[in-house]
Amino acid sequence: MALSLEYVAKETGNNLRRNVLMTTGAILCVAVSLTIVGIALVLKQGVSRATVQWRNGVDMSVFMNSDATPEQTAAIKTQLDGLTGTEIKRYSYCDQTCAYREFRTMFANTPDFTQSVSQSDLPPSFRVVPVHPELIEQIGKSSRRSPESATWSTPRTRSRVCSR
Repeated sequence: MALSLEYVAKETGNNLRRNVLMTTGAILCVAVSLTIVGIALVLKQGVSRATVQWRNGVDMSVFMNSDATPEQTAAIKTQLDGLTGTEIKRYSYCDQTCAYREFRTMFANTPDFTQSVSQSDLPPSFRVVPVHPELIEQIGKSSRRSPESATWSTPRTRSRVCSR
């Protein structure tokens, strides 16, 4: 026995009218669930963009001044080479092109902001992975002898700067 579409629609409408409370509850439950899922996805995307520069175990960044000379950059590289193996597991250099690419990724939702910043405005940096995370403070203390062309930054020092 085949059911007609008209009969199914009529009975569905009658049942929904009779059970208004149950219908409203079901609609609200689905709306709340979808809202929670949407918020979770937005948060995941935000965290993903915000942590671009701290991926691959990077615990410390050494930001060079954007007008640092090649000699100043080489001095920081030499200092990091001296710490490699004992305090530093590895490091990598991120030039202004790399920094601009990360900047565009992190602020992709604000096109006016990304258009107002040029590649030459962003500083190159070294991304440092220490042998043990506890060594970050020790590496930072030994880096105070570094030239004025560099700023050593960890997530902890970043949070102190942001909270002021």
